[in-house]
Amino acid sequence: MLKKYSNKLVSLHWMTVPLMILSLGMGTFMLAEMPNNLEKINSLQVHMIIGFVVGLLTLIRIFVKKNHLPLEPLKVENEARKKLIKVTHFALYSLILLMVASGVTLSIMSGLGEIVFFGSSAPLPEDFSIYLPRKAHGIFAKVLFAFIGIHIVGVLLYKFKTDSSISKRMWFGK
Repeated sequence: MLKKYSNKLVSLHWMTVPLMILSLGMGTFMLAEMPNNLEKINSLQVHMIIGFVVGLLTLIRIFVKKNHLPLEPLKVENEARKKLIKVTHFALYSLILLMVASGVTLSIMSGLGEIVFFGSSAPLPEDFSIYLPRKAHGIFAKVLFAFIGIHIVGVLLYKFKTDSSISKRMWFGK
């Protein structure tokens, strides 16, 4: 059994993290507040590209992890905590993919892809919330923020409860 993830998985993790934070931050704190006019198109384009890349990196990561040798088990005695760790990781991957799927679906339904990437002269929809995928996208974002928080707190609690750094498993080196 391995003590740490491969450098390939570590790279995929640390490439995804800042992109995901940027995309979630843009969508939640910037795009949601902007009026739907021409000035929003460039920001939407960046948000959509980053979201797509995050989804692609996540799919690659799932595939690489599936073919990865197992790691040494964590020093977790409590069965409920072990299950929470598994549920949190499954939820993170699932929510990222649901965010991408709802974003792509919203883009198709609203004609946003045509406007943002192909210069369609159609105006942006007055209100994206009329589309069900937009509502789902917003809910998934909030739940994803929560699970990212759970993940970070879990890493920190593990460090303090076991006095060993779980972070070394997800860092570069041999």
